Amino acid sequence: MANLQPKCPNSYPSDAAPCDPQLPIRALQHRIEHQLMSERDFSGYNVSVWLLKNRDRVEYVVEHNKSLWPARFLSVFSARNCGTRESATERP
Repeated sequence: MANLQPKCPNSYPSDAAPCDPQLPIRALQHRIEHQLMSERDFSGYNVSVWLLKNRDRVEYVVEHNKSLWPARFLSVFSARNCGTRESATERP
């Protein structure tokens, strides 16, 4: 079974306060709850977690969206390979 222990987030810039360790845990919980745990889902969906702090409470907002990377890759790939074999051989 895969290691489901999330990595500790990096703070940027290096002198920034440490990230809330709940952020990657909440992202993993969201993936599990929404069945986004396959290899295809990890590359196909982005999961974002926001920490909202108010004077009297802390709230985590978690959402997922379809990754644009596969769509960009496919559009570049199909644009490069849109010609037929015959038309490709006729280029000067």
